[in-house]
Amino acid sequence: NFTLSGDSYFESGSSTLLPAAFPYLDVLIKYMKKNLFSRWRIEGYTDNVGSKKANKKLSLKRAQTVLNYFVKKGIVKQRFKVVGLGESFPIVSNKTKKGRAKNRRIIIVRTH
Repeated sequence: NFTLSGDSYFESGSSTLLPAAFPYLDVLIKYMKKNLFSRWRIEGYTDNVGSKKANKKLSLKRAQTVLNYFVKKGIVKQRFKVVGLGESFPIVSNKTKKGRAKNRRIIIVRTH
């Protein structure tokens, strides 16, 4: 599994990738191009600030942004499943700023 921290790679409340994400994603792209039959799931997560509906939508938009980057770099869209899980499945408590930051993430999972 590969994890992108939401704070490091997206503006707060935005689905626009920051330039800091590109080198990390480019390493994954090289791996994907060497493993042509691999399949992937891109999972988006948020903290619990805001409504559940808005968080689910944002998490999906962020995951789709990562997919769009991969496609732009020549990876076939059909190799991916994209899901937005919102504030579900926090990895730490949302009670602190640091905890919320950890829960804002994208996880890229090789499924096959």
